[in-house]
Amino acid sequence: MSRFTPTTRHALLALLTALCLLFPVRPALSGPTGPPGPTGPTGQTGQTGQTGADQNILMEQTRQDLREAGQAITRNRKELESRRQEIEESLAGLKRAREELALWAWMADSPWDLRDVMEGVDDLRGKARGLLDTPDAYEADIVQQLTYLDKLETRLTQSLSEGLSPETDVQLRLILGDLIALRVRLDDLRTDIEAALGPATAFLESVDAWKTSLTRELNAAWEPYYFTRDPWLSDLTDPETMAQSLRGWVKSFRLAVEVATQGRDTGDWLAALAIALAIAGLPWAVLRRVLRRRKAPHAHPDVMRQFSRAAACLGCGLAVIFLATRIGFVLYSELAAVGEVFFTAALVLASRGLTLASAGPLSSPRTFTRWPLWGLFCLGLLLQVPGVPDPLATPLFALALCGAALLVRRHGHMAETGLDAVISACCVFILPALALCTLAGYARAAILATSVLFYAVLSIRLTVAIGLFRERRLERLATKGGHALAGALLSGLGFPLVFLAVFFSSLLFASTQFEARDIFAALLTQELHLEYVTISAQNILAVILAFYLTRMAIAVSRSYVLRRDAPARRRKTRGAAAHTLATIISYLWWGLFTLCALFLVGFSPTGLAVVAGGLSVGIGFGLQNIVSNFVSGLILLFGRSVEPGDVLILGGDMVVVRRVNFRNTVAVTMDNATVFVPNSDLITGRVTNLSHKDNTVRREVTVGVAYGSDRELVRRLLLEAAAQSPRVLADPAPAVVFTDFGPSALEFRLRVWINEPQDGLTILSGVREAVDDLFRQHGVEISFPQTDIHLRSVPGPADIPATPETPERKGS
Repeated sequence: MSRFTPTTRHALLALLTALCLLFPVRPALSGPTGPPGPTGPTGQTGQTGQTGADQNILMEQTRQDLREAGQAITRNRKELESRRQEIEESLAGLKRAREELALWAWMADSPWDLRDVMEGVDDLRGKARGLLDTPDAYEADIVQQLTYLDKLETRLTQSLSEGLSPETDVQLRLILGDLIALRVRLDDLRTDIEAALGPATAFLESVDAWKTSLTRELNAAWEPYYFTRDPWLSDLTDPETMAQSLRGWVKSFRLAVEVATQGRDTGDWLAALAIALAIAGLPWAVLRRVLRRRKAPHAHPDVMRQFSRAAACLGCGLAVIFLATRIGFVLYSELAAVGEVFFTAALVLASRGLTLASAGPLSSPRTFTRWPLWGLFCLGLLLQVPGVPDPLATPLFALALCGAALLVRRHGHMAETGLDAVISACCVFILPALALCTLAGYARAAILATSVLFYAVLSIRLTVAIGLFRERRLERLATKGGHALAGALLSGLGFPLVFLAVFFSSLLFASTQFEARDIFAALLTQELHLEYVTISAQNILAVILAFYLTRMAIAVSRSYVLRRDAPARRRKTRGAAAHTLATIISYLWWGLFTLCALFLVGFSPTGLAVVAGGLSVGIGFGLQNIVSNFVSGLILLFGRSVEPGDVLILGGDMVVVRRVNFRNTVAVTMDNATVFVPNSDLITGRVTNLSHKDNTVRREVTVGVAYGSDRELVRRLLLEAAAQSPRVLADPAPAVVFTDFGPSALEFRLRVWINEPQDGLTILSGVREAVDDLFRQHGVEISFPQTDIHLRSVPGPADIPATPETPERKGS
């Protein structure tokens, strides 16, 4: 049904414009009625006559527009009648479809059948909603036009109450009468629309109520379906019962196919298949185009093969889901199960491809759990969704579980990583236990447990693969360079975030498959109320997401603050300030995250006040040093007395500051040892900063020459040695000072200036080597300590006593 016609809209807008033009001339219309004054080309009487003529033309045009609006309403009423018949016919068809759905719901013997009925109910609701969309828009248009008419009626009533001329009063009353008649007709039309929409609205409300009832019934049916023991062994031993079960299953499946295909011609099927084929090839074509545009020569054929297969499986899954929506509700669960098989295969292939792309085809770890678990998952899904009889499905699934366990046991020792070894060991114990559970009559529960196990392993494998790919990309960005934003976003990701994202996406998908979205939402929103905190899974996930988003924000901020493409002349001057700014920005981001986390977990202002009071007491006792260091760190950052890159003298050792943290400052000694200095020590103690305002520092080389050496030659050679060192500054110029007459040498000091205080020892070593070489070339002797020994008396031979005889000699 068409919306409100443009003719009606034009008529009402023209009427509103006419009245707006009419009101400004109201004083002329209601002027004095006495004898007219002298007339002339510019006389007042001529102007009034011209205005009256214009007014009559305008009001006549207004009445004509109102008549056209009335004719448009008449046409709309006829369209409404025809549309009402269409609505009634469509509504009758929808009622027949509802009766068919009710019959299928009555015949349903498993939750999967009820799930098919729920899909049909959703389709029915969409069609009923489509019947109401156009009339609803039509009614909204009528309400808008009635608003216009109310405004016009108000203005006309005000105009009539101000005493106009008789002719004008008559004209305006005629317009007001036409307007009121038009308003009555619009009200009648609105009433007819409401009457036409009444049955459809009631039908939609009844369908909504039925869907609510079916949802409760479906949610209650899953537990007995999975956890009720099935006597499959007795049915298997009875050939007649077994044959009857198989015949019933084949008959019901054939009936579902007939219902799905009835009433459809060959053209519809060919069009649906053509669209499905196009959807199936779309992901593969997009992947090939992206790879061709990026020209990735480093991609290994095995990696490309995995991703191509994943794209093909994804396309097939999308095509099957498209066909499921076109065929109808009776085969929706079966086709959705086939689509899920393709989707999970695409995820397994993608995880393998990411692992190969990250670790390399030769060094990638081998895993033997993904495909066996995927096979068990697919087998269980394809056994339970179509409703395969339990005497056939139970032994088949138990046999598959035992075969998968033997396969994992045989190849599990070849796993190259600890994670794969743990997964293989768990599967070796879990799969036989599930086989026993299946043989005990709980095959459906075993299928459900296998699905959970598969999705858990798949989530872990995808998370590990994404983590390896992230590390590989970060290494490539660090070595070959890349966009700062890409590196920052990758560095902000973490294992918990990726794992939770994949795992809860799997849960959301599973809840959609089981029509248990309400249960999934209730699980997320279930709250645990403590004294000052409200905890729920949704809040915990929000805090984790906020934590990693904060990490990403900090990484992005630091990447733009600490840019490496700054000009060389500015890099040294802005480096310390950039590090300080980056640290302050990190503090601000973490502070914002703390506030958001507190409000996400439901901290009330009262709770915050209590926590603040407790913190104040803690600060007064145990946290005093921590808070002191934190405040000292803020003073260092804002005061910039110590910045990253500064060279300090601490305890007699020269250190280079790396960064200023919350509670300490990290520095590195010349021996590459890391020193953690409390921030409060840097504030309260004495610290020598060799590069606070300028990196230029003076260093000295002391040398002693022998007495009698040429002092001018020594001075010239020392200056020449300083000039030979490229790391010694020419401005300020080196200087030589004759300091003292030593005990054994004339002592000189060579004073040089350098701008790399952390490399002072290396620079001075080069200067000393140059001094030694120049002194050797020019014969200048470097003095060394000398000692004179004076012998005052030396005894003669006669004064030396003879050697006494030993007792043995006397006896001989």
